[in-house]
Amino acid sequence: MQLPHSSFCKERDVLLQTKEGLVLQSLSSYPALGISLRSIEQAPISVLRLPGLDKMDEIDSLHAMWELYEGAIFLNQGTTYIIRNLDMDARIAHAEQLEVDYYTHPQDLSNIDPIHRLLFPASQPHRWGAVQVMMKVYGYRKIRRRTLETFEVVPLPSKTLEYVTKGLWFDIDPIVKVFQITLCFCKKLRICMYSTMVLLFVQQDMKKPSVTAL
Repeated sequence: MQLPHSSFCKERDVLLQTKEGLVLQSLSSYPALGISLRSIEQAPISVLRLPGLDKMDEIDSLHAMWELYEGAIFLNQGTTYIIRNLDMDARIAHAEQLEVDYYTHPQDLSNIDPIHRLLFPASQPHRWGAVQVMMKVYGYRKIRRRTLETFEVVPLPSKTLEYVTKGLWFDIDPIVKVFQITLCFCKKLRICMYSTMVLLFVQQDMKKPSVTAL
């Protein structure tokens, strides 16, 4: 196949290439540059560097609660910043470069309530369905980098984030609930849940029919 004249390509801002007898059209623009691979959110929070107000990063609303609260230490490309303010309505956070010997860790509270579940056999302990998620950050801790010592606890105005999503959970036997649930027990229970989730996904994957090339 004869390729069009080069002037034809330049006028239409395209580049034609041939490979194995095929003609491929390649646009000079790159639409994927406008798609963020870090977040599926259409309107993320823009982090602006003070004092020039140039945008240095984008964070989705969910992670902004844990990373962009006022007073948080924010790390960007090896440089340490402190978040001066966060405006969720304007979807803007202002960060100022600052050298400190500590980092911050948020204090948060999360609650997940099942609102609708699909029918499962009674013998199966796991459940799947719609859940109501509630999360809020009510403060943060300042921790020394070298000693890991918490030297200050700062309260924050409590802002609650709620949304509905899909979830997998386990119904605990009533006999277990009568025992005192300690922190160690909760950690072990979470490990068991994650392990079971992996086994369930592997089991479903093994049930898929294999495809053999003819």
